Amino acid sequence: MRKINSTLLLLLVGGAVFAQVETESFSLKEAQEYAVKNAYNVQDKKLEIEKTKKVITETAAIGLPQISADAGFNNYLDIPTQIIPNFINNSLPNPDPNAPEYIAAQFGTDYNVSGGLTLNQLIFDGSYIVALVATKVLKEGAQLDYEKSIIEIKDNVAQAYYAVLVNEKVQNILEENIESLNKSLTETKELFGSGFVEEQDVDQLEILVSNLNNSLLFTKANAKISRILLNLQMGMDVEKPIILTDEVSTLVSATTEGSSILSNTFEVSNHIDYRSLENQKKGADLQVDNQQMQYLPKISGYLNYGQTYQSNDVEFWNNGDNWYPTTVWGVNMRWDLFTSWKRVAKVQQAKIDVQKLEVAQKQVTDGLKLQYQQAKTEFEYQLNTFNTQERNLELSKKILDKTQLKFKEGVASSLDFTQAQNQYLETLTNYTRSALSLLQAKSKMERVLGNYNL
Repeated sequence: MRKINSTLLLLLVGGAVFAQVETESFSLKEAQEYAVKNAYNVQDKKLEIEKTKKVITETAAIGLPQISADAGFNNYLDIPTQIIPNFINNSLPNPDPNAPEYIAAQFGTDYNVSGGLTLNQLIFDGSYIVALVATKVLKEGAQLDYEKSIIEIKDNVAQAYYAVLVNEKVQNILEENIESLNKSLTETKELFGSGFVEEQDVDQLEILVSNLNNSLLFTKANAKISRILLNLQMGMDVEKPIILTDEVSTLVSATTEGSSILSNTFEVSNHIDYRSLENQKKGADLQVDNQQMQYLPKISGYLNYGQTYQSNDVEFWNNGDNWYPTTVWGVNMRWDLFTSWKRVAKVQQAKIDVQKLEVAQKQVTDGLKLQYQQAKTEFEYQLNTFNTQERNLELSKKILDKTQLKFKEGVASSLDFTQAQNQYLETLTNYTRSALSLLQAKSKMERVLGNYNL
């Protein structure tokens, strides 16, 4: 029975450990799609859209009926006194000449309770009409900010994804080379023990292995940091392990074979920065309209109904005879006829803001054209560089293999083999860096061409 329980316990513990280290697999496209849903900046912009919807509701509510209630309770410990002419004495057939000309009189009751409802309705306000139109521009602006965050996160995820693949590819290559060199070092030590090679040959290989181990440690650290950065860009726990299903060779092949991206037409109006500026210009135009609307009157209506209780008896809830209703409705109009050219100055300021945005639009247009040319030139350069480094890698590997064979046969020295190995590793480093630069340049092209747009 104990054995069965132990077995079950091991299975449960094993299952728990497996659950803890369960990993997810992502291609580049899947990683970008995950980031679009979970990246922190994208979530922030998505919430901003929701907030904008509430602002739109708030703005629309300004033109709808507004109802307010008020209530009050007063207990006059001293009823207010008024000084009035002594009309009582003056109304007598024989007025008393010694009576005072004015007398003090108290009007009111000890208790006063009031309550009422007021209905307000906006009838006409030019600014409100403009505000309703502006809510559409506000919504478009929030949507553009959301789209821009998605474009940025797709680019950032691509850059991080490429960095992980390249660093881990270099790590694998270094491990394979170290394994091969360790075998050569072991064989060389045996040959040295038999007197067939010099001690210098062993020392050269040990230095080479030591340097490669240092490079491997550095590369592993970079690969770890790259994975943390990728998880962060995706909006995922930085400690969660994930599997990347795409390979460097596949992505690079797709890039080199799909170099037709260079022939894609660049449309300035398709770029997110240009569209965002257009939205800002719409807002500036509406600001001009809003200032011009200040020349028109503002009209509103109201309806008020209230009741007031007046009595020396505090129990107003039991005394319905002392409640007195009041009902009134009316229309208010406010029209600023002359503001000493204040409105004119505000309209002119708003028009100047529009002109400034028109200048900025031209500047952005030229800047985006330059950005496209720079991205295109960079991609062409990196594509040519990669093709060159790929050819160099083939040649350096060919040289290394021949030199290693000669070294084993005793024809080449350890120095020759070390030089060939170093040359191969340097070429390999240049090749992997070139692959990373090419993939990153492609991502920049995708972004500037609008391929990451929604």
